[in-house]
Amino acid sequence: MSAGGDNLTTGIPLEGHRFGWKRAWPMWILAGFFGVIFLANGVLVYLANTSFSGLTTEDAYEKGRTFNKELARSDVQNKLGWTAVLKTTSQNAEGRNLIKLNLIMTQADKQPLTDARVDLLLVRPTHEGYDQQLSMTEGPAGNYSAHVELPLPGQWEVRAVISAEAGAYRLIERISVD
Repeated sequence: MSAGGDNLTTGIPLEGHRFGWKRAWPMWILAGFFGVIFLANGVLVYLANTSFSGLTTEDAYEKGRTFNKELARSDVQNKLGWTAVLKTTSQNAEGRNLIKLNLIMTQADKQPLTDARVDLLLVRPTHEGYDQQLSMTEGPAGNYSAHVELPLPGQWEVRAVISAEAGAYRLIERISVD
């Protein structure tokens, strides 16, 4: 070695060739990049496992086979020419989720649909066990109503089946309860 601390064969000082923090930054960037990916994936796996409600479609194969029947039923419904308008009115009181559902039914000739039977199924799409079945009563001609207390606020799906002498009509609509 020479007196200045140089490598005898290359003449390069030895102090600058040590592996130190200043030269390790590419490794830390790469480790940080993969660390963030693993952390994000871990959080998403945890959330997926803890938030799955267990809701699945039962008899998916059979429902797929009956799809053509549903299309035919929809064509028959369209030929009836009926229209349905669902209105919700919130009646929240003391932390209870009370709503009034109004269904206005008209026939193809724009006359009210009277003497129909209206059955409702209220479904909570994200939680099992909160579904409710009820019937609506007819008030003024073609105007059907029901008062409902829902156990949870949020999104609900209203599935209505309106049956009259001329045929049946199905309505599926989402409502929000605050």
